[in-house]
This record gives sequence, structure tokens and C-alpha cells, in this order.
Amino acid sequence: RRRTKTAKKVIARNFIPVSENQGFQYVYLHCRGKEPISSMRSKLRKLGLQSGRILDVHFPANQVVALLVHNDYVNDVEDLLNRQKITLLADFNPLSGDILKDPK
Repeated sequence: RRRTKTAKKVIARNFIPVSENQGFQYVYLHCRGKEPISSMRSKLRKLGLQSGRILDVHFPANQVVALLVHNDYVNDVEDLLNRQKITLLADFNPLSGDILKDPK
């Protein structure tokens, strides 16, 4: 059975030292609307993102999707999305009063 380039990279990751850049962060993108997570993951895979490296997908606000990824994978995500002319929402704050819509 032949192994793909990606599968070989995943296997090789077991034999390299742990990254000093430990941690995770959310990457926020514009989306047209909420849809099933499986559908969103499928679309991200078609764009070239590795679904297994996206730990969480959720919709923190209308027309926004959040992807939780490891700090080491953030640059790869940005590069892949920029190649598709998809811009990240760099200034998005999910705790903003406008997002929470708290009347108090």
C-alpha cells in the first residue's frame, strides 16, 4: 500500500522534537451562513487544509466561522487561504458587545 506525502509527514511528526510553540489559537473567516460542521470540514479539505489538524469548527457569530488550530499550523492555514483569496478576520473579537448582543 502506497503512502501519500501527507501520511508520511504525519508519521514523521512522531519522531521529531515537540515544538516550543505550544498552544492553540482560533482563526476567524467570513462565511455566508451556518452549515453542518461536516460540510464545513469537507469544504476546508477541498481547499487544501488538513481536517485532522483543525481541532474545532464553530460559528461564533453570523457569517463568521472559527477554526481552532495549533500555533504551528496557523501560518500554513493563512498561506493556503490567501492562495484562494480568502482573507482572515484579524480584528474579530468574539467577546465584543456587538457579537454577544447583551442588552446590559
